[in-house]
Amino acid sequence: MNTRTISLVNEFSRCPGGRFTDEGDFSGQDFRESILVPALSENDCIIVDMNGASLLAPSFLDESLGMLAKRLGPIEFPKRVKYVLTDDKTALRKLEESISKRLKQWK
Repeated sequence: MNTRTISLVNEFSRCPGGRFTDEGDFSGQDFRESILVPALSENDCIIVDMNGASLLAPSFLDESLGMLAKRLGPIEFPKRVKYVLTDDKTALRKLEESISKRLKQWK
């Protein structure tokens, strides 16, 4: 199995932004489309290390990993995407809520 680890702070930004690219730099949409989706096309599994960011807005978390969960669905997402977030318990809770909500929207 081919796995790639992606560090949010090293490969994208220490200060991620909001939801959409038209709302400013380093958006969740940009992270998903420019980093996560290409990595998934080249690897069986990705591990997204979210530690070290100065702030993880709920909108960034939802647009990056939440919408990726919605795209992949409840079978593929947990098999192909893992995440590490140990330094911000509130952000981890928000991320897990977002993923859960988005997986329920999958069709």
